[in-house]
Amino acid sequence: TVRRYLASQKKLDDYIQNQLTQDNDVFVRRNLAENPNINEVTQLKLLHDEDFLVKIIIAGNSYLSETLQLKIMQDSSLRSSLARNPNIDLNIILELTQESNINIRRDLVEYHDLDDFILLKFLEEDNSLKSRVIEKENLTENVQLKLFDLADYSSDRSNLAKKSYISEII
Repeated sequence: TVRRYLASQKKLDDYIQNQLTQDNDVFVRRNLAENPNINEVTQLKLLHDEDFLVKIIIAGNSYLSETLQLKIMQDSSLRSSLARNPNIDLNIILELTQESNINIRRDLVEYHDLDDFILLKFLEEDNSLKSRVIEKENLTENVQLKLFDLADYSSDRSNLAKKSYISEII
């Protein structure tokens, strides 16, 4: 429909954005939630949408304000979507690293360039994250060595060797 197309447009008047947040067609609201150019008021309205997928989509929108990111952190059902968002604020990333939910930690490892301190902490606390960390590009020497120490199987060490200088050790 025209409204679905309109919801995806780069330049949308604030009044139009507001009207689209109230549209009966859930696909209009989903398209609007994906739009990186919507204002913070529209983002907030979509965060309170009755359709859960609209909420998930808005949590993954790469252009969320820090205020909205903080509001999303209050909803445990949306934290994983926020962790997959490549443009979240560093304070939000640090707060998400405290999550006990392993899926959120996996998403952080996969979607963000985390400091060594965080990666090493994750590897110490949960060995199941090593396969995600191995897939990262540009691992530092400290992280590579920790992964090598944790590698149980030759396939882990082989995967690590493909990514690093450690192939000399194997």
